[in-house]
Amino acid sequence: MKINETTLNELEDLCCMSLDEREKAEIKPKLESILDYIHIICDLDCNSPELVSPLNAVNVFREDSVRESLDRDTFLTVSPEHDGEMPIVPKVVE
Repeated sequence: MKINETTLNELEDLCCMSLDEREKAEIKPKLESILDYIHIICDLDCNSPELVSPLNAVNVFREDSVRESLDRDTFLTVSPEHDGEMPIVPKVVE
């Protein structure tokens, strides 16, 4: 597919960028090549139904059930560091 100057200008506007003539000359054949490849892919006959999602629409969550959990003292004994009430963890966000 051939890309003309008007199409390149529209792409510049859509991308909120500006290209000089050297960049336009460099990107034009690359875009044409990409679009040609997309046309090849679109023309393929895959003989498969279209998918909305590659995953089966099945609920994969387990049923909620009430179970006994660790009490605070037991939890703190297995924590590498704690202040007596809560575990101390490394800072993740500055």
